[in-house]
Amino acid sequence: MVKRAPSRFNPDLLARDASRYEAEIPLSQFTRLSELLLSTDGQLATNFGVNLRKDHCVIRGSLSFEAVQQCQRCMEAFATPITAEFELVCVTTQAEADALPDELDPVVLDENGQLHLVDLLEDDALLQLPDIPKHVDDPSCQPGEQSFGDVQLNPANGKPNPFGALKDLKLS
Repeated sequence: MVKRAPSRFNPDLLARDASRYEAEIPLSQFTRLSELLLSTDGQLATNFGVNLRKDHCVIRGSLSFEAVQQCQRCMEAFATPITAEFELVCVTTQAEADALPDELDPVVLDENGQLHLVDLLEDDALLQLPDIPKHVDDPSCQPGEQSFGDVQLNPANGKPNPFGALKDLKLS
């Protein structure tokens, strides 16, 4: 059964229920993510489940949203659909998080043993954004012609002389 996800929750209690949860959160609620987007008009959709595994609660689910960013090639706005899956292990202290194997992604509970849904999803959403946002298949956005100046050729063998510019310098 799918239930509406609470904005703040105790993962241990949700794990006992064994339900799936879903939510749609306005992008404007994600403060760090909003700084990297041109528009925060959309929503981030998520669905997840919480299970007990050995000594920890594990939150496993997916998120999706449309990121409107500025192309770093043509400086125009463009939208990129973002989807990601996540699996997070709940821990109570940073020391527990550090002790987990590298392949596990920890999330540290607050002082009340709870998680805020926005905080839980924001880090994974940030990791999905492209490092250098740019159009992928837009023919109107192509890299410009690159020019690096004239290269002097050595007339003796037709190859560029890497020290050709030094001959014009006079030593004093």
